[in-house]
Amino acid sequence: MSQPAGPLRPEQQRELVGQVGAVVASQVSPGWRQLRVEYRAAGRHVEA
Repeated sequence: MSQPAGPLRPEQQRELVGQVGAVVASQVSPGWRQLRVEYRAAGRHVEA
């Protein structure tokens, strides 16, 4: 997994969250009303 050059700026974070949300939402079955996605990271440890 590649690492970003540094922390993302707030506008970059919002853009990335929007892109991930759009991809995930496009894959759910019709009629879904709620979807939850969690991403947690500490150092090199990542949970998704």
